[in-house]
Amino acid sequence: MKTKVLLLLLITFVALSGCTKEEKNFTCTLKGEVTDRKDGILFLYQPEASRYDKDTISFKNGKFTFTKTLTYPEVYWLFFEEHVNEGGGGFFSLNIFLINGDVNISISADSIWNYQVSGGKLNKELYDSEMTIHNMVDKINACDVLISNTDDTLRKNDLKKEYERLVSEYSNWHSSYIKSNQSLTSSFYLWEKRSSINKEELIDLFSPFKGLYSSARYIRELESYVEGIDKNKIGQNYIDFSLPDINNNTVQISRIAQNQVVLLHFWSSRCTFGHGKLRSLVTVYDKYKNRGFEIIGIGDDFKKERWDEAINSNGLS
Repeated sequence: MKTKVLLLLLITFVALSGCTKEEKNFTCTLKGEVTDRKDGILFLYQPEASRYDKDTISFKNGKFTFTKTLTYPEVYWLFFEEHVNEGGGGFFSLNIFLINGDVNISISADSIWNYQVSGGKLNKELYDSEMTIHNMVDKINACDVLISNTDDTLRKNDLKKEYERLVSEYSNWHSSYIKSNQSLTSSFYLWEKRSSINKEELIDLFSPFKGLYSSARYIRELESYVEGIDKNKIGQNYIDFSLPDINNNTVQISRIAQNQVVLLHFWSSRCTFGHGKLRSLVTVYDKYKNRGFEIIGIGDDFKKERWDEAINSNGLS
């Protein structure tokens, strides 16, 4: 089925929005030991990047060395291939900072939190924070087990109160940590939580970071996110932008939006649910296209080839 729904690719916009002054690259070398496996594969993944674009690290005789080039220190996830293959929709990963220089890590497949990492102040700070979070989660889980295994009503009520206290402590930890530490680590936590916390709280937490770590990805994207809060309020003028279409022709949104109602639909080749949603919108488009209605599908893929493939396989070209 063919459709005239306009499909644009976000890759150019992402690349432009991430551009700052020219910066020198540096090399991070990850040196590791797997304590309970001889041979296998680890994945190194940049949070919120395409899952297709993760780095593959093979380890032999429990050892591995991997080198990656970056422009600024960033947190990456490290996880085992065998954990992904176990299924269930989720897996455990470790947060580590890739920095200028060597990062040494000792990791266990059977006990993922039983790890050690060294390499710069950033990794020490991140490791200490991650251990604090892990310990809080352990306490919550242990208390939950005690509640389930206790028949005494008074004891159970006391444990429930303790459970609520522990959950509250865990829920408030990130905000408290960010308020008391304007560091690259805390900026990562704030960036990670940006879409799940109250907008007013986000603005308040981000305010002390202004002027700090201006080249860091987390600060740049948080700044854009915070600025967008006011610009995206109901009644405000939309932000005009241009993106390439299927044929690499640049399309300016304002030229399409003149005297029309426009629905922007963000999708990805990685999300099969999004494919179905886009196809279902074709019916709506066909019904209202002659009455001043347009749909613009914007793909967030990092590689145009995957975008093209998804469009063709779903009959959207």
